[in-house]
Amino acid sequence: ILSRAIQFDTSNPPGNERPLAQYLVGVLAREGLEARVIETPPADSGESRAAAWARYPGNGRRRPIVLLSHLDVVPADPSEWVAGPFEGVVADGFVIGRGALDAKGIAVVHLLTLVKLARQGLVLDRDVIFLSTPDEENGGHEGSRYLVEKRRDLLRGAEFLLTEGGGIAPGDGETPDLWGVTFTEKSPCWIELTAKGAPGHGSSATHDAAVPRLIAALDRVRRMETEIRVTPEAERMFAALAPFEPPEDRASFADLDTALKTNPSFRERFLSGARRAALVRNTISITVLEGSRRTNVAPAEARAELDARLLPGESCEEFIAE
Repeated sequence: ILSRAIQFDTSNPPGNERPLAQYLVGVLAREGLEARVIETPPADSGESRAAAWARYPGNGRRRPIVLLSHLDVVPADPSEWVAGPFEGVVADGFVIGRGALDAKGIAVVHLLTLVKLARQGLVLDRDVIFLSTPDEENGGHEGSRYLVEKRRDLLRGAEFLLTEGGGIAPGDGETPDLWGVTFTEKSPCWIELTAKGAPGHGSSATHDAAVPRLIAALDRVRRMETEIRVTPEAERMFAALAPFEPPEDRASFADLDTALKTNPSFRERFLSGARRAALVRNTISITVLEGSRRTNVAPAEARAELDARLLPGESCEEFIAE
């Protein structure tokens, strides 16, 4: 099922998720589950967009749980892959392709959960709702946001939601399993930088042309070190993880804010890990560059796009103003 799901090219933009939604709904419906394709607003390109929805009914004693995934994927360059990103190759016990992890693999795991429940006929205290949406990779406006605003009936007053992120790290016999639960997230702040300069021929280069000016600005962005801020959520998480860290660092993890301010060696070790560092500071990635389309033409304008991710409680407007 995962291999077949990968073969639907749902690169966003434009998405075109409806054919995959129809396929997944068909698999669920054949198991006797209530399953529907949910139309969502079309993408700007006119491609078809839709979500896949299904429900395994419980006895209603408790509110439903939603198993949430998404159908769209980020674009893929075939030259960078050992196998075609949309071929769904199965080899050596692996399924290879764009979306195998993010997040068609999650969608199929959720789908098989409902299939197993249906086959076993288990009676649960709550409904289990399968929901796989379009447009997650581009902000979710035409996917989850639309469904929350216009189709709340599909959620049926759900109490819990399980989706990507977090994870389970098995214990080693001396330590218990660790279950990661996401209860807040950093927020995206997408920024466009535009530099203007005198256009001209490439043979008469000037330092104040648009492209050199943009490069100089981006170099400043690249060198920025955003302020370290340990949120209450991060403080609690790392304190809970302290017993599983190396003995010499456990006290520092138990009081992370103080350790990062007063222990230079620990601070260096902690911030050397990009994933951990991103939990205590805003990050900025330079992702898009555009200048001239011809080697011998100096453009009047050059632009770049930045993907900033902000700690909980911060706004994009305030971040840009700083």
